[in-house]
Amino acid sequence: MSHSVPPQLLAIVDDLFMQSRIDAAAEATGVAVRYVHTADDIRAAVAERPARALLVGMAATRRPWPAVVQALRADPNPAMAGLYVLAFGPHMNLTLRQQALDAGVNRVVANSAFVRLLPTILATPTADVPDE
Repeated sequence: MSHSVPPQLLAIVDDLFMQSRIDAAAEATGVAVRYVHTADDIRAAVAERPARALLVGMAATRRPWPAVVQALRADPNPAMAGLYVLAFGPHMNLTLRQQALDAGVNRVVANSAFVRLLPTILATPTADVPDE
């Protein structure tokens, strides 16, 4: 008897504090999280296992996340182009927020809201939960 593999969450994060928060919440909720760096990483991950969403830490300055999100949106594979993308970062940085939206991110939340809502976000990334 084969069991279907539950979807994974993908994440671009280079902030160790946020990564540890995501890992702890993922372990507590039984959600698999795979850290990725490039569009090719995401393609490989999606080919192995369906992805529920991509979490993007906008503080990931060592990662070309805007280009990665743009590559996702332009991908001919609907599993890539239609992937829900939730970005999180400093709530006062409106320039960074606009950069994320311009790249094709579905939603941007402040770090504080992201941490508070993490169990819900991991279970249902598209949930319409209030940021504040």
